[in-house]
Amino acid sequence: MESSGDSTIATSFHCFPRLPFELRRIVWGLAVFPRTITCAAGPRTPLPGDDSYYDEDPWKGCHWTMYGYGTMPPPPLLQACSGSRSVAISDGLYRAQLWPACVRIPQSPRYTWVNYEFDTIHLPTYLLPFLGLEDKAQIRRAIIDGGDQNHMKPLGFFTYFHIENDMIQMRSLRELRILTGRHVGAWKDAFRSLQSRLEERFGGNPGWAAPKITIVHKITGEQADESNIDERHADYVIHHCGPCGAPAEFLSPEN
Repeated sequence: MESSGDSTIATSFHCFPRLPFELRRIVWGLAVFPRTITCAAGPRTPLPGDDSYYDEDPWKGCHWTMYGYGTMPPPPLLQACSGSRSVAISDGLYRAQLWPACVRIPQSPRYTWVNYEFDTIHLPTYLLPFLGLEDKAQIRRAIIDGGDQNHMKPLGFFTYFHIENDMIQMRSLRELRILTGRHVGAWKDAFRSLQSRLEERFGGNPGWAAPKITIVHKITGEQADESNIDERHADYVIHHCGPCGAPAEFLSPEN
């Protein structure tokens, strides 16, 4: 508001603490806004009393846990004041999540405040297997970094490992973007496999709807979704397959 003879616009409302608690609660609820939470991996944590050697390969051994954490700071609602923080937690506007949760132990030092209704969770594929089933089931919007998927790890690995073991647990998924360094058309089989597996698993559940899936090239920004995945695949076959019809990455390690 403007005062007479002064063009200064007020940037604070000092009477807010005098409002009835019910009104303040409504205002704090409206302060929740969508965020993209990018998850990174923390160091592996040994189980209590385990002092054995830890190989650098994260797939070797099962006597440790890796944790993931969001790189964003806590949402403003949790930092504004004790009242807003109390409401945010008690009303379930944000919850503290430990990622991954394959093994939950007190030594996992980082957690992330998340609202699954609004927030998009950005994960690298190597963290997917370590997420707990409850965590996977709550994610509604996700960005999965599918990596470059070079000739040493073809897309069949993503389909038969990450889809069948991890993404099939995401029953609340509404939107999914998969980032890749390969031609988006190469993802047609994985795209269709994920669609069919989710439909097979959850299609009969009341209120369930198939998520919107988009494949995005990390450098060019080219996208493929339900509307054009077949067209992008045809383009991929024409320009990226060898003379015998086999994908070029299997014919030459340099591709």
